[in-house]
Amino acid sequence: VYTFPSKFWKDNQNLAFNETIRESVSLGFIRVNRELKISELRDEIRKQCQPADLPRDFIFLKSVGRALTRVRAKQESELKVKNFLPPQVKSLLKKNNF
Repeated sequence: VYTFPSKFWKDNQNLAFNETIRESVSLGFIRVNRELKISELRDEIRKQCQPADLPRDFIFLKSVGRALTRVRAKQESELKVKNFLPPQVKSLLKKNNF
């Protein structure tokens, strides 16, 4: 779970450039079921992270080309956490039967 300064968000384009990752701050790791919907992940993040560290409202981002774009509400209810795992993590999960 990462947070980054809102000054890097381009409202007019509804994106942030990938370089923004360098300015992000890690809030930590959370463990969740890979089959969990992204919309359900929001509750898990609130349960597992310190409330003081989380903004009241937050969005999920996905990398598209050279930018990070917002995952839309409809996509949050359709996409699963496993769709956002990096490839190297996925292979480790299969190896260890997670």
